Amino acid sequence: MRGATTPFDAELGWVELPSPPEANPRGFNSLAARGPREYASACPAGVLRGVSFGDSFTFGAEVPWDASWQAQLEALEPSWEAPNFGVNGYGTDQALLRFRRVGTLDADIVCIGLMLDNIGRNVNRYKPCFATLHGSPAAKPRFVLATGALEVVPMGFESERELLDAILDGSVARRLREHEFWA
Repeated sequence: MRGATTPFDAELGWVELPSPPEANPRGFNSLAARGPREYASACPAGVLRGVSFGDSFTFGAEVPWDASWQAQLEALEPSWEAPNFGVNGYGTDQALLRFRRVGTLDADIVCIGLMLDNIGRNVNRYKPCFATLHGSPAAKPRFVLATGALEVVPMGFESERELLDAILDGSVARRLREHEFWA
């Protein structure tokens, strides 16, 4: 069971993992950025680095990795690096949490992709409540505004097994109802 064909993650809901292109045609480097290119933890001198986080549009879901806008930027100018940390189905909330996990990688620019559809995802905790026709049975965190600051509402399941058991016993909707706009 997965969020958007990606492995379960207790903090983010689902996330890409490192997987070489020969093992996964979508391919992810050792940092789990899309594509086979590896990036040093410190940006090399003379290189402009811009990292991106976001949803399927940031990821480039309908194109091969080398046709993503990040790969096109790198092909256009060899002194640019554009690690792509987009993930299918993410809301802006998950993109922000993934950014906090990965960090800036010493980047000059950090992009967090925002599409109109993210509004619905950002107030969602159980994917089938929002994506009723194509949503996989995935849970996710979200943010709420509490005393003028964003506060994380955790996904609510520590393991994929726990989530699956809640789906099977019918308790998943009740457990995720609080802060689920679409309930």
